[in-house]
Amino acid sequence: MTLTTFELVVVVAALAEAFALAFLGVGALAMWVVHRFPASTPYPEVTFGSSGGRLGRDLARVRSRLALLAATGLVLALAATTLGFAATRHLPFVPLWWVKWLISLFAVFALWGYGWLVLLAVRRYRTTRSEWHANLAVGGVLKGFALAGHQVHHDVVIADLVIDHVVVGPRGVFLVNVAVRAKPRAAKDVVVKLLPIERQLDLGVAREFEAVFAATRRVTEVSRALEKLLGHKTRPLSAIVVPGWDTAPTEDGDHLLFSLWSLASLLSWAKPHHGLLTEDLPAINKQLVAATRIARPT
Repeated sequence: MTLTTFELVVVVAALAEAFALAFLGVGALAMWVVHRFPASTPYPEVTFGSSGGRLGRDLARVRSRLALLAATGLVLALAATTLGFAATRHLPFVPLWWVKWLISLFAVFALWGYGWLVLLAVRRYRTTRSEWHANLAVGGVLKGFALAGHQVHHDVVIADLVIDHVVVGPRGVFLVNVAVRAKPRAAKDVVVKLLPIERQLDLGVAREFEAVFAATRRVTEVSRALEKLLGHKTRPLSAIVVPGWDTAPTEDGDHLLFSLWSLASLLSWAKPHHGLLTEDLPAINKQLVAATRIARPT
Protein backbone atom coordinates (compact mmCIF):
# COMPACT_ATOMS: atom_id res chain seq x y z
CA MET A 1 0.00 0.00 0.00
CA THR A 2 1.37 3.40 -1.02
CA LEU A 3 0.78 6.20 1.47
CA THR A 4 0.31 9.81 0.52
CA THR A 5 2.47 12.52 2.05
CA PHE A 6 -0.24 13.42 4.53
CA GLU A 7 -0.74 9.79 5.57
CA LEU A 8 3.00 9.38 5.94
CA VAL A 9 3.15 12.40 8.29
CA VAL A 10 0.39 10.90 10.45
CA VAL A 11 2.13 7.52 10.58
CA VAL A 12 5.45 9.11 11.55
CA ALA A 13 3.71 11.16 14.26
CA ALA A 14 2.05 8.01 15.60
CA LEU A 15 5.39 6.17 15.71
CA ALA A 16 6.99 9.14 17.48
CA GLU A 17 4.18 9.06 20.01
CA ALA A 18 4.71 5.35 20.58
CA PHE A 19 8.43 5.85 21.20
CA ALA A 20 7.69 8.82 23.50
CA LEU A 21 5.25 6.71 25.50
CA ALA A 22 7.86 3.98 25.82
CA PHE A 23 10.52 6.40 27.10
CA LEU A 24 7.95 8.02 29.38
CA GLY A 25 7.05 4.65 30.86
CA VAL A 26 10.70 3.81 31.50
CA GLY A 27 11.29 7.22 33.07
CA ALA A 28 8.24 6.89 35.30
CA LEU A 29 9.39 3.46 36.45
CA ALA A 30 12.89 4.78 37.18
CA MET A 31 11.52 7.69 39.24
CA TRP A 32 9.25 5.34 41.18
CA VAL A 33 12.14 3.01 41.99
CA VAL A 34 14.41 5.88 43.08
CA HIS A 35 11.82 7.37 45.46
CA ARG A 36 10.30 4.08 46.60
CA PHE A 37 13.64 2.42 47.33
CA PRO A 38 16.07 5.23 48.25
CA ALA A 39 19.74 4.49 48.66
CA SER A 40 20.77 3.35 52.12
CA THR A 41 23.58 5.04 53.97
CA PRO A 42 26.67 3.07 55.06
CA TYR A 43 26.67 5.12 58.28
CA PRO A 44 23.14 4.66 59.71
CA GLU A 45 24.28 5.04 63.31
CA VAL A 46 25.40 8.63 62.78
CA THR A 47 23.06 9.83 60.00
CA PHE A 48 20.38 12.06 61.52
CA GLY A 49 17.52 14.12 60.23
CA SER A 50 18.29 17.77 59.57
CA SER A 51 15.96 20.73 59.78
CA GLY A 52 13.39 20.32 57.00
CA GLY A 53 14.99 17.07 55.83
CA ARG A 54 11.75 15.11 55.63
CA LEU A 55 10.01 17.90 53.73
CA GLY A 56 13.03 18.24 51.45
CA ARG A 57 12.66 14.60 50.44
CA ASP A 58 8.93 15.11 49.90
CA LEU A 59 9.69 18.15 47.77
CA ALA A 60 12.06 16.09 45.60
CA ARG A 61 9.28 13.55 45.02
CA VAL A 62 6.81 16.28 44.04
CA ARG A 63 9.33 17.83 41.65
CA SER A 64 9.85 14.44 40.02
CA ARG A 65 6.08 14.11 39.64
CA LEU A 66 5.89 17.55 38.03
CA ALA A 67 8.68 16.62 35.61
CA LEU A 68 6.81 13.44 34.72
CA LEU A 69 3.60 15.40 34.15
CA ALA A 70 5.46 17.86 31.93
CA ALA A 71 6.75 15.00 29.79
CA THR A 72 3.25 13.54 29.71
CA GLY A 73 1.97 16.89 28.47
CA LEU A 74 4.35 16.76 25.52
CA VAL A 75 3.17 13.27 24.65
CA LEU A 76 -0.47 14.35 24.92
CA ALA A 77 0.21 17.33 22.67
CA LEU A 78 1.74 15.03 20.09
CA ALA A 79 -1.21 12.66 20.39
CA ALA A 80 -3.69 15.51 20.03
CA THR A 81 -1.91 16.70 16.88
CA THR A 82 -2.02 13.21 15.40
CA LEU A 83 -5.72 12.82 16.22
CA GLY A 84 -6.42 16.24 14.77
CA PHE A 85 -4.91 15.26 11.44
CA ALA A 86 -6.68 11.90 11.47
CA ALA A 87 -10.06 13.50 12.21
CA THR A 88 -9.89 15.98 9.33
CA ARG A 89 -8.87 13.63 6.54
CA HIS A 90 -10.02 10.25 5.30
CA LEU A 91 -7.44 7.60 6.17
CA PRO A 92 -7.58 3.96 5.11
CA PHE A 93 -6.87 2.76 8.67
CA VAL A 94 -9.59 5.01 10.23
CA PRO A 95 -12.52 4.53 7.82
CA LEU A 96 -15.49 4.95 10.14
CA TRP A 97 -16.65 8.38 11.31
CA TRP A 98 -17.84 7.09 14.68
CA VAL A 99 -14.37 5.76 15.44
CA LYS A 100 -12.97 9.26 15.01
CA TRP A 101 -15.60 10.75 17.30
CA LEU A 102 -14.98 8.03 19.90
CA ILE A 103 -11.25 8.71 19.87
CA SER A 104 -11.86 12.46 20.10
CA LEU A 105 -14.18 11.97 23.09
CA PHE A 106 -11.57 9.85 24.85
CA ALA A 107 -8.95 12.52 24.12
CA VAL A 108 -11.11 15.22 25.72
CA PHE A 109 -11.46 13.21 28.95
CA ALA A 110 -7.75 12.38 28.92
CA LEU A 111 -6.83 16.05 28.65
CA TRP A 112 -9.29 16.96 31.41
CA GLY A 113 -7.82 14.30 33.71
CA TYR A 114 -4.30 15.43 32.87
CA GLY A 115 -5.16 19.04 33.71
CA TRP A 116 -6.64 17.97 37.05
CA LEU A 117 -3.52 15.97 37.94
CA VAL A 118 -1.31 18.91 37.04
CA LEU A 119 -3.38 21.20 39.27
CA LEU A 120 -3.12 18.81 42.22
CA ALA A 121 0.64 18.39 41.71
CA VAL A 122 1.23 22.15 41.52
CA ARG A 123 -0.79 22.74 44.69
CA ARG A 124 1.11 19.96 46.46
CA TYR A 125 4.41 21.42 45.28
CA ARG A 126 3.59 24.91 46.54
CA THR A 127 2.39 23.57 49.91
CA THR A 128 5.43 21.34 50.43
CA ARG A 129 7.82 24.10 49.37
CA SER A 130 6.23 26.55 51.85
CA GLU A 131 6.47 24.00 54.68
CA TRP A 132 10.08 23.22 53.78
CA HIS A 133 11.12 26.90 53.83
CA ALA A 134 9.28 27.43 57.13
CA ASN A 135 10.96 24.47 58.82
CA LEU A 136 14.38 25.59 57.60
CA ALA A 137 13.75 29.03 59.14
CA VAL A 138 12.50 27.57 62.44
CA GLY A 139 15.51 25.26 62.56
CA GLY A 140 17.78 28.27 62.11
CA VAL A 141 16.19 30.03 65.08
CA LEU A 142 16.47 26.94 67.25
CA LYS A 143 20.19 26.65 66.61
CA GLY A 144 20.67 29.51 69.05
CA PHE A 145 19.38 27.35 71.89
CA ALA A 146 22.57 25.30 71.83
CA LEU A 147 24.22 28.25 73.56
CA ALA A 148 21.83 27.73 76.48
CA GLY A 149 22.84 24.10 76.91
CA HIS A 150 19.93 22.60 74.99
CA GLN A 151 20.02 20.07 72.19
CA VAL A 152 17.79 20.32 69.14
CA HIS A 153 16.44 17.30 67.27
CA HIS A 154 14.56 17.47 63.97
CA ASP A 155 11.87 15.23 62.45
CA VAL A 156 11.51 13.08 65.56
CA VAL A 157 9.29 10.03 65.03
CA ILE A 158 7.36 8.95 68.13
CA ALA A 159 4.55 6.39 67.80
CA ASP A 160 4.22 7.04 64.04
CA LEU A 161 3.88 10.78 64.67
CA VAL A 162 6.48 13.20 63.29
CA ILE A 163 7.43 16.11 65.52
CA ASP A 164 9.05 18.91 63.55
CA HIS A 165 11.56 19.93 66.24
CA VAL A 166 12.31 18.87 69.81
CA VAL A 167 14.44 20.97 72.16
CA VAL A 168 15.86 19.20 75.21
CA GLY A 169 17.82 20.76 78.05
CA PRO A 170 17.85 21.55 81.76
CA ARG A 171 14.75 23.73 81.42
CA GLY A 172 12.66 20.93 79.98
CA VAL A 173 11.51 19.25 76.80
CA PHE A 174 9.96 21.53 74.17
CA LEU A 175 7.96 20.20 71.24
CA VAL A 176 8.01 22.73 68.41
CA ASN A 177 5.54 22.12 65.58
CA VAL A 178 5.25 24.40 62.57
CA ALA A 179 1.83 25.40 61.23
CA VAL A 180 2.20 26.90 57.76
CA ARG A 181 -0.88 28.85 56.74
CA ALA A 182 -1.31 30.97 53.64
CA LYS A 183 -1.84 34.61 54.51
CA PRO A 184 -4.53 36.28 52.39
CA ARG A 185 -4.37 39.97 51.59
CA ALA A 186 -7.38 40.62 53.80
CA ALA A 187 -5.36 39.39 56.81
CA LYS A 188 -2.46 41.81 56.32
CA ASP A 189 -2.59 43.25 59.85
CA VAL A 190 -4.24 40.30 61.59
CA VAL A 191 -2.69 38.87 64.75
CA VAL A 192 -3.05 35.11 65.22
CA LYS A 193 -4.46 34.08 68.59
CA LEU A 194 -4.64 30.74 70.36
CA LEU A 195 -8.05 30.05 71.88
CA PRO A 196 -7.33 27.56 74.71
CA ILE A 197 -10.94 26.78 75.58
CA GLU A 198 -12.04 26.20 71.98
CA ARG A 199 -8.64 24.58 71.18
CA GLN A 200 -8.46 26.56 67.97
CA LEU A 201 -6.24 29.00 66.16
CA ASP A 202 -7.92 32.29 65.35
CA LEU A 203 -6.44 33.49 62.05
CA GLY A 204 -8.71 36.50 61.85
CA VAL A 205 -10.37 35.46 58.60
CA ALA A 206 -11.02 31.90 59.84
CA ARG A 207 -10.60 29.54 62.76
CA GLU A 208 -9.12 26.08 62.63
CA PHE A 209 -8.35 23.32 65.12
CA GLU A 210 -6.04 21.10 63.06
CA ALA A 211 -2.74 22.51 64.37
CA VAL A 212 -3.86 22.40 68.02
CA PHE A 213 -5.27 18.89 67.68
CA ALA A 214 -2.04 17.62 66.08
CA ALA A 215 0.10 19.28 68.77
CA THR A 216 -2.06 17.72 71.52
CA ARG A 217 -1.58 14.24 70.05
CA ARG A 218 2.18 14.73 69.96
CA VAL A 219 2.30 15.93 73.58
CA THR A 220 0.33 12.88 74.68
CA GLU A 221 2.54 10.39 72.85
CA VAL A 222 5.81 12.03 73.95
CA SER A 223 4.59 12.14 77.56
CA ARG A 224 3.89 8.40 77.44
CA ALA A 225 7.29 7.68 75.91
CA LEU A 226 9.10 9.79 78.50
CA GLU A 227 7.23 8.20 81.39
CA LYS A 228 8.09 4.76 80.08
CA LEU A 229 11.72 5.76 79.62
CA LEU A 230 12.31 7.63 82.89
CA GLY A 231 9.87 5.89 85.22
CA HIS A 232 8.20 9.14 86.28
CA LYS A 233 5.86 11.64 84.66
CA THR A 234 7.42 14.40 82.61
CA ARG A 235 5.15 16.62 80.55
CA PRO A 236 6.82 18.42 77.67
CA LEU A 237 6.06 22.01 76.79
CA SER A 238 4.29 22.38 73.45
CA ALA A 239 4.87 25.27 71.05
CA ILE A 240 3.08 26.05 67.79
CA VAL A 241 4.93 28.32 65.36
CA VAL A 242 3.01 30.16 62.63
CA PRO A 243 5.64 31.63 60.26
CA GLY A 244 4.72 34.76 58.33
CA TRP A 245 2.06 35.88 60.83
CA ASP A 246 2.14 38.08 63.93
CA THR A 247 1.02 36.22 67.04
CA ALA A 248 -0.52 37.35 70.30
CA PRO A 249 1.17 36.29 73.57
CA THR A 250 -0.18 33.07 75.05
CA GLU A 251 -2.00 33.62 78.32
CA ASP A 252 -2.85 30.06 79.34
CA GLY A 253 -3.66 26.65 77.91
CA ASP A 254 -1.65 23.58 77.00
CA HIS A 255 0.25 25.15 74.10
CA LEU A 256 2.36 28.21 73.44
CA LEU A 257 1.95 30.25 70.26
CA PHE A 258 4.89 31.92 68.52
CA SER A 259 5.69 33.76 65.35
CA LEU A 260 9.00 33.08 63.65
CA TRP A 261 10.53 36.15 65.29
CA SER A 262 9.20 35.57 68.82
CA LEU A 263 10.34 31.93 68.92
CA ALA A 264 13.69 33.00 70.35
CA SER A 265 11.91 33.57 73.69
CA LEU A 266 10.79 29.93 73.93
CA LEU A 267 13.01 29.01 76.88
CA SER A 268 11.77 31.94 78.95
CA TRP A 269 8.29 30.38 79.11
CA ALA A 270 9.53 27.31 81.00
CA LYS A 271 8.41 27.00 84.62
CA PRO A 272 10.36 25.26 87.41
CA HIS A 273 8.17 22.15 87.18
CA HIS A 274 9.11 21.77 83.50
CA GLY A 275 12.78 21.30 84.40
CA LEU A 276 14.53 17.96 84.04
CA LEU A 277 16.77 16.08 86.40
CA THR A 278 20.41 16.02 85.38
CA GLU A 279 20.41 12.23 85.18
CA ASP A 280 17.36 12.29 82.85
CA LEU A 281 19.02 14.30 80.08
CA PRO A 282 21.35 11.59 78.68
CA ALA A 283 18.53 9.03 78.48
CA ILE A 284 16.15 11.45 76.75
CA ASN A 285 18.73 12.61 74.23
CA LYS A 286 19.74 9.04 73.48
CA GLN A 287 16.11 8.11 72.83
CA LEU A 288 15.61 11.12 70.55
CA VAL A 289 18.82 10.45 68.65
CA ALA A 290 17.54 6.95 67.90
CA ALA A 291 14.22 8.44 66.76
CA THR A 292 15.92 10.79 64.26
CA ARG A 293 18.23 8.31 62.54
CA ILE A 294 17.72 7.95 58.80
CA ALA A 295 18.74 4.66 57.23
CA ARG A 296 17.80 5.79 53.71
CA PRO A 297 18.33 9.56 53.41
CA THR A 298 18.06 9.75 49.59
